[in-house]
Amino acid sequence: MRYFPALVFGLLLFVMVNFAFSISAEYSPILNYLKSIPNLNSNSGEYWLLGLHDSIIVILISLISLVAYKLILPKSPFNLFAALLIQLPIVILNLVSPGVTLNFSSTYHSATSIVNLISFVSIGLVFFVLIAYNKHLNRDK
Repeated sequence: MRYFPALVFGLLLFVMVNFAFSISAEYSPILNYLKSIPNLNSNSGEYWLLGLHDSIIVILISLISLVAYKLILPKSPFNLFAALLIQLPIVILNLVSPGVTLNFSSTYHSATSIVNLISFVSIGLVFFVLIAYNKHLNRDK
């Protein structure tokens, strides 16, 4: 029961990421740029901009979620198991959704697959960066 808030934050992370992508699809300057490129095909290198854009969105939302978890629930455990529980809903729900596939046959599919892989490990990446940052701060004192 101690780790239940981590699971709830994981569900909130999934909702926030999907909401951010729905907003991003409408208002993204990257998508407007891609629409304006003539002769754009699935092997165009410009899709890496879209992958970078989407990866930054996922990592920023993961950072915000993890920092909010630590600030809102200071008594809850903040360890690797809690980070894995926060990550678990996004991994499970993305794996069971029919539109998510890991396909590296073209540049477009490679960029979107890498974004999916980053979303699968984003909390872990942010967790280890925060741990390393805290160690660095403590070492400087």
